[in-house]
Amino acid sequence: MKPTDKYVTDTHALVWKLCAPSRLGRSAQSVFAQADANAARIHIPVVVVAELAMIAQKQRIPGFDDEAFDTAMWALKDPVMRDSTLVATVWD
Repeated sequence: MKPTDKYVTDTHALVWKLCAPSRLGRSAQSVFAQADANAARIHIPVVVVAELAMIAQKQRIPGFDDEAFDTAMWALKDPVMRDSTLVATVWD
């Protein structure tokens, strides 16, 4: 099934989904559940990834597995695009 609903997440919602799902409101929990079931797609802006990396590096996210995050980042289909997009976002 191809996801038809599309959403954009911010840093707080993504951190809470990963580390403290009970902090999410009902609507956000529903959207993430749809995405987990491949019934929706959640877009993660590059700036959210950058913020997540910064706060993880400062160890401000209890229980956050930075090794899993690194693995996921390197698994992106186009690493050149990932790096250039991040630079473009930071310097835009």
